Amino acid sequence: MPRKPTKPKRSNAPQRKPTKPVVIPPDVIPFIPPAHIIEEEEERKRKEREDKRPHVPSPLPPGQPDPYERPPDAPPEDPMKFTMVL
Repeated sequence: MPRKPTKPKRSNAPQRKPTKPVVIPPDVIPFIPPAHIIEEEEERKRKEREDKRPHVPSPLPPGQPDPYERPPDAPPEDPMKFTMVL
């Protein structure tokens, strides 16, 4: 004997009203600044961040070369030196 179809249970949660789509009027066009203005703003912000950083003096005595920098008279590095062979 087939089962009797049951009614769907009603929820006590309040029903949400469907939201209306947001319509932007045609006379309102978002302003997108030109690329050079955006670059100037980024440059200005970068300089402000650099100005806020505290100046840290070099731990090396003056005139001593940095041991991590490559000397200018050093031979060119072999490009295959760090190539991993599988």
